[in-house]
Amino acid sequence: MDYYRIAFYLFGALTVLAAVVVVWSRNLIHAGMGLLLTLFGVAGLYALAAADFLAVVQILVYVGGIVILLLFGIMLTQRIAGRAPRTGVVNRTVGALIATGLFVLFVMVIFSARFAELPWIAQGRMIDRESAPPVGSTVERLGQLLVGPYLLLFEVAALVLTVALIGAAYLARRSRQEGARPRRMIS
Repeated sequence: MDYYRIAFYLFGALTVLAAVVVVWSRNLIHAGMGLLLTLFGVAGLYALAAADFLAVVQILVYVGGIVILLLFGIMLTQRIAGRAPRTGVVNRTVGALIATGLFVLFVMVIFSARFAELPWIAQGRMIDRESAPPVGSTVERLGQLLVGPYLLLFEVAALVLTVALIGAAYLARRSRQEGARPRRMIS
């Protein structure tokens, strides 16, 4: 068994086991840590599939931003409430039955599919390996495109995101200055 296959099975097992922890954990912090490991496993699978840009974005955006923000929110809420946050998991039996049924259905679909007959796979087998373009880093190619023909669009997107960030900061500051007084709803 080669190293690629071993790494694939390790990342797959990490992803599945951590996802099980997310679903079955009653402690929200444990579920958040399970989500963190799940997203790391998915990033590893992206890296193995030669999608290095997606792997980096997965780690930076989801792991580095969203999950950490979620965990800080849980921990700050726990401190305010004075008790450990717990999930209200109900109907575990029904959920387990539905999940098992979906798993069996997916396995049946995967094993009944005839992947060798798909046109793009057959076409990929016929490509001469020596005449095929060299496979390089997707990050490098995306970087060349973003500072080349798509530079104007990239800068416009950066400007729009900057304006949105400034607007959100302004609205947050304005609502903080107004204090806790309730707004009157117009009906």
